[in-house]
Amino acid sequence: MLIGQVQALLELRWNHRIIQNHFKKKGIAISLSHISRIKNSKLGSTKNDSKPIKNGRQSKLKKSDLQRLEKMASKPDPPTQASISKALNVSQQVVSYQLKDTLKKKCHQKYKCHHLNERSVQIRRQRSWPLYKLLRKDRWRKFITTDEAWIYLSDTNSKSKVQYLSRDQNRRDLTPSTTVTHPKGVMVCMGISANGVTKPRFVQPRSKINSEYNIQKILKPFLKDDYCRLYPNGDAVFHQDYVPSHAYRVTQKFLTNH
Repeated sequence: MLIGQVQALLELRWNHRIIQNHFKKKGIAISLSHISRIKNSKLGSTKNDSKPIKNGRQSKLKKSDLQRLEKMASKPDPPTQASISKALNVSQQVVSYQLKDTLKKKCHQKYKCHHLNERSVQIRRQRSWPLYKLLRKDRWRKFITTDEAWIYLSDTNSKSKVQYLSRDQNRRDLTPSTTVTHPKGVMVCMGISANGVTKPRFVQPRSKINSEYNIQKILKPFLKDDYCRLYPNGDAVFHQDYVPSHAYRVTQKFLTNH
């Protein structure tokens, strides 16, 4: 009986508050949420029983969309969850749930490695086997291998991208962030062997690393201090990579003569 009365008042376009006050005068207590449930229920609705058309994103995935999701997630370079949710017209939470619970997939960080072009791959294939034959059967103990690397300094008074403010400050008190073109760093050259390590040799800033610099600042100090110290009998093989400063004919000739 009460539901029918509420339905009749709703058909007259009475709002929920007026309906509540109307029944209150009759001594009948009815909550606003109850009126809303009558309005939205099939019993209190005068419209047909067809389901309303929902606009916006879905809360579940259809079988075809789930197959699309699995196909996108199986790629070596999958799109982001935000891109997937946009393509499937669902929320990112739905995509995350389906990946984890339905498809049983787990996100992992990729291993980092150097990119090699085709020429570099061919060169490494040609040189790896001869190098292995030189190193096998404990002959690696007579090798001294050197390399160069950049070491970047972390505390160089660079401009930070964040700033802490107290509660009585606002964003207008922030200091603008400036872009640092490149962090300060230094190049160092070192070597290792079965008998120990060489001394670190730092390359002077803005120096041109050519054959002359390599011979005078790296190779001569190495032969004078490290080579004789690590292998007093001189029975050792000096190994380095094939960067231009190492591959120059002048550099190769210097090493051959010494």
